[in-house]
Amino acid sequence: MNNESMHAGLDPRQLDREERLLSAVRDTVVRRRDSLRLQVPVDLERSIRMALADERNVPAKESWLQRAIDWIRQPAVSFGMAAATLALIVGLAVLGQRSDALPRELTHAALTAFPGVHSGSTTLDITSSDKQQISAYLASHGIQHAVFYPEVDAELAGANVFSVNGLPCAELVYKKANHTIALLQVDAASISAKRVEMDPIVAEDVAYSKWHWASTPGNGTLFVWESNSIMCTVVSDLQIDEVSSLFKLEAL
Repeated sequence: MNNESMHAGLDPRQLDREERLLSAVRDTVVRRRDSLRLQVPVDLERSIRMALADERNVPAKESWLQRAIDWIRQPAVSFGMAAATLALIVGLAVLGQRSDALPRELTHAALTAFPGVHSGSTTLDITSSDKQQISAYLASHGIQHAVFYPEVDAELAGANVFSVNGLPCAELVYKKANHTIALLQVDAASISAKRVEMDPIVAEDVAYSKWHWASTPGNGTLFVWESNSIMCTVVSDLQIDEVSSLFKLEAL
């Protein structure tokens, strides 16, 4: 039934009143949408994430390198093409070992830097667990904000300085057994000034829910939040529930 048939026979004044009522309700909802958003308690959010992790049983994806090697092993691939492809793969791997210049979007930058840091092919600029020593090194290499050290149940291994759109950015690297927790930091003022971009969905999550959690393609974790005017982006090979248990979320 269309609007014309629904409104047929109604007094024009009544129709106008209904339209004004609908418009008023719509405007009220729009004005109050921010206040209608609720902050989920930390304990509840953690239990939800852990329950989702228990349900998740997705096998790890093959790396692009392994897929390429498997393709080369196929009998139908000629020796010449296999050799050329292998040379290209080796070249890309060498070039990808260390890239101080990262993508200009914060989460992409953190994800791009992580594989080399985790594997060890990207050596730490400073290897130390001393926060004062690390802060002094980072300050001497262009980091202008006070470095934020969260409460995390992992060993501080050192730090890197990466360039994101020309801005020196600090990355703290923590280790837990054979796992890596890499924390890339950018001051919020640089994001506001568009010196570093931020994915709008991630930004909205941080603004309204305090945190942004996501699984990475390699079955790891992306964790973003803002603390003391510092936008923090963690990438780890650990699962979401495992990363969550390492941080004192109430203190972030």
